[in-house]
Amino acid sequence: MQNTTPYFTQYAPSPWLADYVDSYWVLEDTVMGQQEFIDKILPTVKYGMVFHYGQPTYGKHDHQKEFVLHPNGLFASKINRPLLVKSSLGRKIFGVKLKPHTTYAVLGIPAIQVTNHTLAIDTLFGASGNELTERMQNARDTQDRIRIIESFLAFRLGKGKYKTSDTVRFAVDRIRQHLGDISMKSLADDACVSERQMQRLFLQHVGVSPKFFARTVRINYVFDLLRINNSLQWQDIVFECGYFDQSHFIKEFKEFSNETPDAFFRKQSLMSAIFQGQVVDEEVSLLQNFA
Repeated sequence: MQNTTPYFTQYAPSPWLADYVDSYWVLEDTVMGQQEFIDKILPTVKYGMVFHYGQPTYGKHDHQKEFVLHPNGLFASKINRPLLVKSSLGRKIFGVKLKPHTTYAVLGIPAIQVTNHTLAIDTLFGASGNELTERMQNARDTQDRIRIIESFLAFRLGKGKYKTSDTVRFAVDRIRQHLGDISMKSLADDACVSERQMQRLFLQHVGVSPKFFARTVRINYVFDLLRINNSLQWQDIVFECGYFDQSHFIKEFKEFSNETPDAFFRKQSLMSAIFQGQVVDEEVSLLQNFA
């Protein structure tokens, strides 16, 4: 039987970009073929840029009827509803995971304007975006792609025209420290701003409200727990993540995925696990339960 296990690995950014970039990742299928995958990507604290240099991918939100061809270079923004991605064997993908508070600084427009949109890099950045996409497609190898994207980000961020917010950075860190289980009043008080100011800053810099971001962090913690111990029972997760009870957890999970946790995890696929941060390099072969 043909081995279809893909190659997946992650790379740390250069130290001078560590405040903006979480990591780079590469997914490459080792064979070509007709096998097709449908991946459901849930709202996550991870977002960024994706470059295709192999088989194309297609995407649509749950409420849409038809899949749409993804551009070779795209910006995957924050989402507040599930995204379906269709692909086939022969994928070659380079991804850039940006930190949650950096959207405004990188794009130069309020983050809320791109929420739930998958936009072509050249649409966002014009001629420089088109050049970036071409260079990423034609790069010799992964190290070359990292050099290209870091040079591009250095140019964008070096202008200094659009700044990150220290308040948002502080709030993002505080929400993650509390694993999403923090009241908005406490968060605003800790940051010395009003709840209304916090809401406005999050929409501008992150693209979702602080409350939704906190809910996302808590759901993402479910994935972290299962990555560490996939034999955990739901009641253990409910307790660990601070949900009122199991029905509260299931209701919350369904709002993020449009299905129950049992239904989702029965068919979770590799691409989904990558975006949820649930897979590391050596775990690829363990997450080959494609839909």
